[in-house]
Amino acid sequence: MSLNSAKEELLIRTIYDNKNYFYRIAKRMLHNEHDVEDVIQETIYRSFKSLNKLKEDKYIKTWITRILINLCSDYLKKQVKNQELYFEEGSNDKNYQNYEIIDLINKLNSELKTISILFYYEDLQQSEIAEVLDIPVGTVKSRLSRARSELKRMIDMEV
Repeated sequence: MSLNSAKEELLIRTIYDNKNYFYRIAKRMLHNEHDVEDVIQETIYRSFKSLNKLKEDKYIKTWITRILINLCSDYLKKQVKNQELYFEEGSNDKNYQNYEIIDLINKLNSELKTISILFYYEDLQQSEIAEVLDIPVGTVKSRLSRARSELKRMIDMEV
């Protein structure tokens, strides 16, 4: 087995084993099923295309996650400014309180939204978020703090 086919096999296995994880991240960021499918397909394509850039095999999940988040962020940036993001009905989050929180998280700027989703919904540790986003842990902590403050401010405005 050649090195390239071994890496391709690892990539395929990682994508397959973590398909629900990748889907949840894309869905929470983009909401629209069609957009989620497009971004996931593009993530898989770019992962294969740039597989030779993966330095250490043990970081493949983090590497794919970073590609996915970057593509989701790029997609959101391309959307019309001030377009209200929505939370699609019929998802797994049927609890009304979850809907309110998700609705508020969707109103955060993209960097705070991404960190909030990874921390609160994907249960990633701050160090894992730092690794995925390729930023210092201190930056993750400060952005989480800003996100919490902003969410508290939004909740106080609604009450």
